Amino acid sequence: MIEYYGWATIRESYSEEFENTRKLEKIIFQLTVVFNQTLKNTNASGILEIKNGEWRLVVVGARNHRSGDWPEIYELFQWIAKNAQGSYGLLMLHDDEMSGEENEFIAYVLKKGALRKEKDKFLSPYLPEVEEI
Repeated sequence: MIEYYGWATIRESYSEEFENTRKLEKIIFQLTVVFNQTLKNTNASGILEIKNGEWRLVVVGARNHRSGDWPEIYELFQWIAKNAQGSYGLLMLHDDEMSGEENEFIAYVLKKGALRKEKDKFLSPYLPEVEEI
């Protein structure tokens, strides 16, 4: 099974003080197109909305076997890192068909214009942290 969970706060700048509202509006317009296309092409569900004055994105998906979903979700978060460099969030993946990492959750940390792979310490190893044999 493959499952993924992601969230991001979308920001144009690292500092609210230097946030360019017009630039952020353009980013949100472009992100909406990319986000809707990603949801259309995958089994994921998600939402992109403004809450408490900031744009928030959430995406969730699961399949019985590995499919084309994961690369598109990962690309979505890479797009955010590149185009909305003040954004931050997490993208979590568990893929029991991923050789060498089938018993792990993998955390991708979004911050300061990068999406970095990190070892998860909260839900890994999957057995016995989440399930027991």
